[in-house]
Amino acid sequence: MLAFVLILGKPSQSALFDFGKAEIGKNWFIINDGVMGGLSQAEVILTDTSLKFKGEISLDNNGGFSSLRSPFKMMDLSSFKTLRIRYRSRMQNLDFVLENDRRFYKPNFKYNLPETNWEWNEIEFDLYESNAVIMGRSTDIKMSKTYLSELIRHGFICANKESGPFEIEIDYLKYEK
Repeated sequence: MLAFVLILGKPSQSALFDFGKAEIGKNWFIINDGVMGGLSQAEVILTDTSLKFKGEISLDNNGGFSSLRSPFKMMDLSSFKTLRIRYRSRMQNLDFVLENDRRFYKPNFKYNLPETNWEWNEIEFDLYESNAVIMGRSTDIKMSKTYLSELIRHGFICANKESGPFEIEIDYLKYEK
């Protein structure tokens, strides 16, 4: 179950997904390119203060991605405008992904998380400044309140079409008005 902590009173001014304190990442799972014959590998580790996702991307057998995804759960985040992610990473860029449909070929929204050379970084995104991606191709479809009101899953993906290791550690996700 994907739980999150609402903070700052009523109506809530933010939604905090704290991977350490609330053990939110406990039920997150990995989907690699092996579902299509690829050979990429990854693991997820929940620490006392964060969630770590690391692995090795292989381009063999038409591979090239590894993803970490939350369980499906309906979420209405339409009252929020900004997303903050505190993380550190090395070796490759990753993307944070928002989905509102279980079908892989439907649009989703990605937010790039640049590699930080293993230094902690907090990055802020305007949720409405992202274009939808359909099967890896960017579109002109912008994020909408309707899409945010029907979210079913968050996730992280390494899909740069570059072979080699990657690692990211996430402290929290925070949605703000």
